[in-house]
Amino acid sequence: VYFFKEEAETPVLELCETKDYVIDQRISLEMPETARAWTAEDGLERFLSESGAYVKLVLRFTDDLDTETYAEYRDSYDDIKEYVITAKTENLNRQKYQLANITIEYAV
Repeated sequence: VYFFKEEAETPVLELCETKDYVIDQRISLEMPETARAWTAEDGLERFLSESGAYVKLVLRFTDDLDTETYAEYRDSYDDIKEYVITAKTENLNRQKYQLANITIEYAV
């Protein structure tokens, strides 16, 4: 998994850095155990589509964000995988929000 780490995480980091309301992020390439031994020759696209690997993204947003602004991230993800975004907030009265294949959950 490590030979795809930088290639998979870099576009996500670059997107986060363009958003003023993202004040912190943790990005990591995650993968379940598989019987197959993946190599760099497999290519990132094939690796992500067949291995069950995904880029885990934990974001910290400014507290004044509305749901429509969260929805802007929708265009940055594909429709193949299910994504869960954990948004850290001081306001735990916010409900979980579902947008197509993306779920936004809130935590302190």
